[in-house]
Amino acid sequence: MANIVLCRIDSRLIHGQVVTKWVGQSQANRIAVVSDELDADPFMKNIYLMAAPPNIKVDCFSNQSFAAAWKENQLGDGNVLVLFPSLAAIQEAVQQGFDVADIQVGV
Repeated sequence: MANIVLCRIDSRLIHGQVVTKWVGQSQANRIAVVSDELDADPFMKNIYLMAAPPNIKVDCFSNQSFAAAWKENQLGDGNVLVLFPSLAAIQEAVQQGFDVADIQVGV
């Protein structure tokens, strides 16, 4: 079971502040991006994957595949920063069984 070190709502997903501040402060070694839109766009997904530092593993999920991965083994192992683009996306994940105590809202 992964250790969810930060769950953040941020429409920009992976960007400078996430990479320079939140990854380091949370000691995340993985980022899980949950976005139907991004998961459906291979070009943009690749851009976001390249935005992360080389030592950080990034997984991109649709809402449905995230729910399945969570139910299967709660995202595996490691310290995971989970990013959602909107409140609606995280609400859907919670309705499908994602369990998180705290949510950070980015601006």
